[in-house]
Amino acid sequence: MMRANPYVRFVRDTIDATTGRGDDASIVVSRFVHALGALKYALIPPETKAGMFPLMMPVGISPEDGNAIGFLLEPSSVNEEEKITLGPIVKAKPNQKQIEFIAKDATTFVRRVLLEEELAALNKGGGIPQVRDSILRLSLSSSSNTEHAEYDREQLARLATSKHMLNAYMTQNIGSFPDVIESLISRHEFVKKDETSALVACEFYINREEFTNKWARPYAINARTLRRFENRESEARDAARIALSVAPWYTIGGGYSAEESSGGSSSSNRNSSNAEEDAMPPLTGATLEEMKKLVNMENVDAKLAKNILEGVGTEIAKEHEKNAPELSEEAKAFKRCFDILDYASWGNEQGYESWDGIREELSESYEKAGMKRFAKLVKP
Repeated sequence: MMRANPYVRFVRDTIDATTGRGDDASIVVSRFVHALGALKYALIPPETKAGMFPLMMPVGISPEDGNAIGFLLEPSSVNEEEKITLGPIVKAKPNQKQIEFIAKDATTFVRRVLLEEELAALNKGGGIPQVRDSILRLSLSSSSNTEHAEYDREQLARLATSKHMLNAYMTQNIGSFPDVIESLISRHEFVKKDETSALVACEFYINREEFTNKWARPYAINARTLRRFENRESEARDAARIALSVAPWYTIGGGYSAEESSGGSSSSNRNSSNAEEDAMPPLTGATLEEMKKLVNMENVDAKLAKNILEGVGTEIAKEHEKNAPELSEEAKAFKRCFDILDYASWGNEQGYESWDGIREELSESYEKAGMKRFAKLVKP
């Protein structure tokens, strides 16, 4: 297994990234790498580019589904000083046109893993959670123990009896996880048969600070949920337009694998035989193709779709352009970076067929935006 040092060196020396929260980036990265190693992920060099999403620092490959997992890198420029931040934990299959949000940061990811391993051990008769033990042994002695919280057996026993209770606990006490919140939405819709509560849960999803105006996924789930209810077609269409307008298209994510669709990735969940869980429908997720269909853009190319969604050429847009301050050349180049990524994600734009194929143009745009370190990072 690869040691953590290559990842720490990459973050510290190659890209000089920060966590955005003041944490020591080296410690954060080490914890995450140790956790993936304990979970039997195949660790890969952080410089890996072939087939990878250009803004992702890959760390490992899942032994279950082959997804690459790692940090989303977030470049910015403040007072002409370039900054690269370690963003949320994301995953994507190589060459896949979407990325999926896993956790808002490495600490949140590890806390969920530790809880699930405690529950898995309890379901197996209360033995020592080997993965948890391995993660804790490998963690740096200087690290904070906030993610190492232990749970008493009574609390674990309660969480092990109900998937709904576990999902609610994780959302309230650990963080926002798409598969967990989407399971809560499905429970309202299919188990409780409560349309209002399902849509309230969608609003809850949209308004989580991890996602609002940053990730299209919750908005797409809202559109798909509306589509399943009678007389909600117009609302579903409007919601899909919002999903395609509020955040990069590659943040919509996708559907679930057969294993994931059974209601989450937790090993403790898979061992439960609770009757309520048996009634839970499969998670279906939401896809970019479904959003295109809802807004009648299946056969529209990416550039035209973006112009339509942004209202280019409309009177409102012209009025806005007239009154808004002119963007700097750097700001225009930075926006161009997101356009390039969106064109590749859309799937039918000539010249933007793959992540690998856009790296050169993307690098040039980051260079023009004044982000030379990041330009070098994404360059093929």
